[in-house]
Amino acid sequence: MGLMLMVLGILLEQGRIDRATTLLDKHLNTWFEQFIERFNQHAQNPSYQALGHFSQHLVMAINQAIQAK
Repeated sequence: MGLMLMVLGILLEQGRIDRATTLLDKHLNTWFEQFIERFNQHAQNPSYQALGHFSQHLVMAINQAIQAK
């Protein structure tokens, strides 16, 4: 998950919205929601709980921003 978010960030920094959209649509969005729900359910450490919720909100915000363009 971390590597995918890093690559997504690099693509967005470079203004490569088309590539970022492809990465989201073809890969990350196909499994992320199910993964992060399970991650959040099972995270017992407060740091991991925060990481899960932050990641969930980050991916939602990126998806919304890309769709708005």
